[in-house]
Amino acid sequence: MTLDNGEEVWVEELVVAENARLDGKTVGEADVRRQTGVTLVALRQDIGDGRVSTIVPNASTRMSAGDELIVLGTREQLSQLEQLAR
Repeated sequence: MTLDNGEEVWVEELVVAENARLDGKTVGEADVRRQTGVTLVALRQDIGDGRVSTIVPNASTRMSAGDELIVLGTREQLSQLEQLAR
């Protein structure tokens, strides 16, 4: 999508890797918006028995390895977030 100022933003899914800087942190602790500029739109978590829950996370939502982050940002912002999720 292209914003009014001509800047392109992308929606992507990133998976939190085991032992990544985001693994085990809450959304509030990770503060990805301030660190990268990326907007965290939703979080998909495995809740067991093959079921997956997609939620709009709040500051107390804890991220774990294997969680999928649905995010919105520029290529540069998404690249910064990828480093935190690996």
